[in-house]
Amino acid sequence: FTPDPYLSTFLIFWRKIFRFKYKVFSDWHQLFEDWRDKYVALNSDYLVTTTKKIRDTLIKKTGVQENKVLVSYGGVDVDMFKHTDESVGELRKRLNLPDGFLVGYVGFYKTMGMAKGVDIMVEALTYIPEKNIKMIFVGALHDEEVKENQIISENLNIGDRTFFIKWVKSDQVPVYEQAMDMLAIPYPDKPHFREYGFPMKIYEYMFSGKPIIYSNLPIIDEMLFDCGVSFVPDDPKDLAKKIIELSNHTVEIKNLSKKAFEKVQGFTWEKRAENIVNFIK
Repeated sequence: FTPDPYLSTFLIFWRKIFRFKYKVFSDWHQLFEDWRDKYVALNSDYLVTTTKKIRDTLIKKTGVQENKVLVSYGGVDVDMFKHTDESVGELRKRLNLPDGFLVGYVGFYKTMGMAKGVDIMVEALTYIPEKNIKMIFVGALHDEEVKENQIISENLNIGDRTFFIKWVKSDQVPVYEQAMDMLAIPYPDKPHFREYGFPMKIYEYMFSGKPIIYSNLPIIDEMLFDCGVSFVPDDPKDLAKKIIELSNHTVEIKNLSKKAFEKVQGFTWEKRAENIVNFIK
């Protein structure tokens, strides 16, 4: 078993040369878009992908047989993500967060040099007149990244409603998520995010018991179509509209949060391992 296509390529090569009698199981999170995709896929005995979107792309581009490919989603680390007995107010006080209706984003601001939509959220706030609605961004890599984004917000006259926080240790991630009123996944409509960018934070968001608002990209919609609210990718006005609508509907917020929490019970790392083992057997 190997989740690394580079290593898969190496193992497959040596298996052919020395006729080693072992099987290769390749785990796909994205494609390389070159000869390695077809080489590894067609020489793998079994394959697993993290989404249906990636599975369909893999089959289309490599010609691998569908019955060899398992779709097994990621999951939440339940042991790490313990629900706290502290109230939202107590959590915010401990984390030094402001009062108000907090829309949170937890994760790095960029991946592979590409912005992940933090800028879209910031701009969206300029279309939200309710001063009570604020945004919290947890995951800046360094102080300079915090400073850069705060300057942008201040230039847009919303500096007092945006809070940029450096990355925190993994055991603090659930605490921040549970301190929010709403959690956002604002990914842009770009090839990487459209084809492969399935955020693992989805499962933590779902387990947090908070409503989720997300870019309407098919790969994300696979999981959140029935338990989240989507907005048009790269459209800050539509994001602002959806945030305002959702913040004014307490019952809908509770229903979506409950549905997401119930749904994610079937998506843990233990469940994923069990699915893969059963598929191999």
